Amino acid sequence: MIKIRILVLVLGLIPGVHSAFGQDRFEAPALTVGDQWTYQSKAGKFSMTVTGVTDEGLLIRGTRTTYIYNKSSFNVKFTIADEKKKRAEYELRNVFDFPLFVGKKWEDSMVFIGVRTGKKYNLSIGFKVEAQEEVQTPAGTYKALRIFTNVFIPEYRKHNYAWVRTWYSPEVKFWVKREYEKQAPGEEFWWFKVEDAVLANYKLKGK
Repeated sequence: MIKIRILVLVLGLIPGVHSAFGQDRFEAPALTVGDQWTYQSKAGKFSMTVTGVTDEGLLIRGTRTTYIYNKSSFNVKFTIADEKKKRAEYELRNVFDFPLFVGKKWEDSMVFIGVRTGKKYNLSIGFKVEAQEEVQTPAGTYKALRIFTNVFIPEYRKHNYAWVRTWYSPEVKFWVKREYEKQAPGEEFWWFKVEDAVLANYKLKGK
């Protein structure tokens, strides 16, 4: 009992990390303007950069869109594109729902209008932290939480289910790898047209 208490105390001194009987529990990262992560995919490189901190949350700019993250949960609340701000409406808006720990599950749901059909479709989205493991990237090897996301649309007869895995690194303070379900030749999944990506390099202003 004494050894367990000492272990909990020591882990409690590490910023953003808590432990309950050996179970690591991670809080949302503390980010600074200028923090940047660059990723490599088959299509080329792209970056995510912290551009501001407001009362609404953290502003992280991508290639064409700026995302406003909730400071405590790290869920995406809003997006800004073409100078237009709107409520976040995409499948991975809640992929980070801090605090995170292995075994945690949570859900999300949303409605979208089909571009071709004009019909309303219901998305049921589930998340689970599957494991904590080491992940190799061009930027280095990091211990990361593997988060599984599955998306289901009951109205679709074919390809009504798809998945993506995201690896989050407490050291890097953002995701380091993302892997999507592969489509079969001649098929096209309905919910993403993106590629796998892995961390190429990063810089944290606070380090």
